[in-house]
Formats: sequence, C-alpha cells, structure tokens
Amino acid sequence: MRLPGKRELAALYLIYSRGPDMNYYAAIDLLRSEMCMNKKTARNIVKRLRKIGALTVYMEGGELRVRAEHPWSYLEEKLKSYISGRRSRRMGPCEVGRTL
Repeated sequence: MRLPGKRELAALYLIYSRGPDMNYYAAIDLLRSEMCMNKKTARNIVKRLRKIGALTVYMEGGELRVRAEHPWSYLEEKLKSYISGRRSRRMGPCEVGRTL
C-alpha cells in the first residue's frame, strides 16, 4: 500500500472540488492552471492517482472521463488499513489483547 503524497492529495482535492466526475483532459488542464505544472507532470499525477485507486478513468460516449473519490474518505480508508497492518505486525497473531 502506498500513501499519497502532498501533491497527489492536493490534486485529488482540486479535481473532486470541481465535481467528482469530469473530462480527463479538463482534469489535466485544471491541474496545469491551478497547480502551475506542465502537461507531462499533470498527466503523470493523474496516472498515479489512478494507480493508487483515488481516481477511476473510464470511457463514456467516446469521451475519456475521470471519477474522483472523496479525498477524506480515501485517506481515511488508507490510514485505517495502515494502522491495522501495523498493529498486526507489531503484536502478532496471538497477542491481540496485549497493551503496551
């Protein structure tokens, strides 16, 4: 599991704030204008967001579209899985009730 970086979270917030469902190229243009980045960087951030599960890219009516997950719920889900994984690695399977 990979947690998103600051730039990825900011990009996810921007895309979600303009409507969770938008045109792929409009999302790239939004990142270019709001975060002052070039086209290649904006495209790579959209790819990274798709790879970590924060964005869904799909085709609708011959148009490439993206659907962004709510940033807070996405981050909450990732942090919960991180904490549970950390807890299971630290305590082991037979030490569930142990307190430190």
